[in-house]
Amino acid sequence: MRLVAVTVFLLALVLLWDATGLDLALARVAGNATGFALRENRAFILVMHEIPRFTSTAGVIVLFLLAVWPLGFMRRLTRSDRFQLAGTVLAAVTAVSLVKNLSHTSCPWELQDFGGVARYVSHWAWGVNDGGTGRCFPAGHASAAFAYVGGWLVLRRYSMR
Repeated sequence: MRLVAVTVFLLALVLLWDATGLDLALARVAGNATGFALRENRAFILVMHEIPRFTSTAGVIVLFLLAVWPLGFMRRLTRSDRFQLAGTVLAAVTAVSLVKNLSHTSCPWELQDFGGVARYVSHWAWGVNDGGTGRCFPAGHASAAFAYVGGWLVLRRYSMR
């Protein structure tokens, strides 16, 4: 019951964040009507996009390899738990990718406020097209983090209270 209460509370916070438009206000800290200064910066792209994406992909591969050939703390997990851990991460990444492909929410740099063509529409307004290319919600960074949180389902059985 406590987990349900925490989940409902966190969902309420997310909905409140969206209702207040704070995400757009936060985006204005990094960008303006001419766009985002670091959008084409190769070092920024490498550090904030390419390396994390590569690291996350490598993490999934390593989890599956450790499910077959366990090392370290993975030895304490049963074979089925090791595969559940790796499979949960892969399933979460896949699910978020599918949701992202169905999303009509465009990336911030596509919004009119930042020199693009799309109008701002709530992330939760499913089926409402904002005029951009869409497929930008949920964010890749958030989905990668979400995927690894799924490991809690397995690892909680092995951790001390």
